[in-house]
Amino acid sequence: MRKLSLMRAGDWRGGGPLELFPLSRLMRFHGLLLTRDDSDIVDECIAHALTWCDALYVLDTGSSDDTPDRVKSWSARDSRVVLLPRKQPPVVMNSPLRGYLFNLVRDRFEQGDWFVQQDVDEFYHVSPRDFVRDWVRREETAVYQQNIEFRLTKQEVSRWLDGDTAIFDRRRPISAARRHYNMVSYAEPRMFRFRRSMQWGPVSAYPWNMGYVARERIPLRHYPHRDPLNLQLRLTLRNHLVGLTQEGWTHWKVKDWHDFLADETSTDVFEWPDGQQLPEVHARNHLRPFSVRCVQYLTHGLLLPVLDRMRPQFPSNLEPDVIPPEVNAAAVQAQTALRRGGLEGMRDNEAQQKHG
Repeated sequence: MRKLSLMRAGDWRGGGPLELFPLSRLMRFHGLLLTRDDSDIVDECIAHALTWCDALYVLDTGSSDDTPDRVKSWSARDSRVVLLPRKQPPVVMNSPLRGYLFNLVRDRFEQGDWFVQQDVDEFYHVSPRDFVRDWVRREETAVYQQNIEFRLTKQEVSRWLDGDTAIFDRRRPISAARRHYNMVSYAEPRMFRFRRSMQWGPVSAYPWNMGYVARERIPLRHYPHRDPLNLQLRLTLRNHLVGLTQEGWTHWKVKDWHDFLADETSTDVFEWPDGQQLPEVHARNHLRPFSVRCVQYLTHGLLLPVLDRMRPQFPSNLEPDVIPPEVNAAAVQAQTALRRGGLEGMRDNEAQQKHG
């Protein structure tokens, strides 16, 4: 990707107006990863994350498949992968859980490091390390993502039902398997520059006073819908847990994986041809108005340590919400039945319904 003209080699080590971050050393990059039942993608996710991170902290929230064993295997081979012990039974996946993970490992960060939210089905199209070097200005300390959401399409499912089983071959890299996408305009914060005074509360999806927001958004390839089995397993778990979260996520209530299928002929569905680059997006709808950003610039440069001290610390005795045993058992039972049938079983059921 081209570089912003105002960037110079070495600028990326600096801080804001008061140089909150040291120039004496290069920053490190830390990934924060939550998992549950991600055996089809977790190896690929970790391999990709290790191309840019200095440490990857993984917290499994209660997998019933071999996801933890796969992470343990990575940890045994590469000390950068740290599988954190789960002290409780399975816990509810929600936004504040990221704050819990952050507070578990924050003592391993240094002033000026970057920590990055890494979902298991997300791949940074430009590595966070390169993005900070090439696109982030010295005063910018929080980065939003540009979500490129890859979709499972009706046409792919139709070819699968007609006998093209290779289309959902899990041995293929996900970047080769799913090639149709939506360019999502909505953006969320994903990367934050660490301050020792920074606080992330128990009910917040992101750190308080998270930082001065970068103009550019880091492109992120998102693969939530990888094949029919992955999608139905995901829906089955969420359907059982939706009553335990206060997030208001309507997509957790969807029961049928067909509802998420995209149409390749739709005007907002694009194909990523082999050998071509994904388009660059320079959206600005995540930024506040110019007058507000001016105030934010001065505030973040002059007052952040003071504002941080006004925020309460994360309670040391606070643990994530535990999933009731009967709810988790029902979810695991339903998922186990799906795994037993596998993609072949789903295909047979689809074919029977089609020819009814």
